[in-house]
Amino acid sequence: MEQTPEKVKPEKAKKEKKPKPPKPPKKGAKLDEMKGAAPAPQKAGGGTAALLVFLMMLLLFAGSIAAVYFNVFGVKEKVLLVLQEGDSPYQNQYEEISQRGREIEAERIRLTDLQAQLEERQEELERRDTTLSNLEQTLLARQDELIQRATELDATEDDLARLVTMLERMEPGEAAGILAGSDIPRITRVLRRMKEATAATILAQMDQGLAQQVAVAMMGS
Repeated sequence: MEQTPEKVKPEKAKKEKKPKPPKPPKKGAKLDEMKGAAPAPQKAGGGTAALLVFLMMLLLFAGSIAAVYFNVFGVKEKVLLVLQEGDSPYQNQYEEISQRGREIEAERIRLTDLQAQLEERQEELERRDTTLSNLEQTLLARQDELIQRATELDATEDDLARLVTMLERMEPGEAAGILAGSDIPRITRVLRRMKEATAATILAQMDQGLAQQVAVAMMGS
């Protein structure tokens, strides 16, 4: 028997699957992608140019300030002249500042003069203090000298009183001989302490020239 060939069934054409659209990323994943993403590189040329412009402007500004401060080529006078002339909004402020500066300068001069006067007054007081100190030392020395002399005079007066008593008890001639060896003032002081009769008797026993000098001294004093 002949085998009948099996009928081959035609293969069905496979349907092509359409790709599914990607799912939208979650919010958290999107933030993570943004954090992890590297920043876009900046152009180096633009930053360098801006830095150079800034430095140039800074140098110009500093140069202008220095020119005014150091008065280069009379810039300071020119700036002040511009501020003074016309209806400048800074003119009133400039005048007020100038007036205040003049007042401060006048006050400084007044205080300087006052300080000089105070220093001169202090020096004068120091000189007076030195003079008073020297005068005090002189007075103290003079006081000590007077005390010493008073003590000596007291002793001398005692000695003189004893001498007068001794001479009055002696003979007039002996008393005259002893007094002849002394000076005129001492003889006068001794005779003044004696009684007039005793003094006259002793004076009569002295040398005539000496007696005359003693008599003149006693009458003059």
